[in-house]
Amino acid sequence: MSSPTGLPLWVSDVEPGSVHGLTAARAHLLGALYAAAAQGLPTLADGGYEGAGIGALTPIKNPPDG
Repeated sequence: MSSPTGLPLWVSDVEPGSVHGLTAARAHLLGALYAAAAQGLPTLADGGYEGAGIGALTPIKNPPDG
């Protein structure tokens, strides 16, 4: 996760093998984001976090026909 300026704000702990970013976030971070969202503080995330749940706002996909 990074700030709008690109400064890293969060990097997951090391996970065994090949672990997707969303899986690592679920294990280490999303609980804090859910608590923040419950207080009205959503988090902007990239499209890889689509479906992460409350508080993780991802870009809206444009349909192919515009």
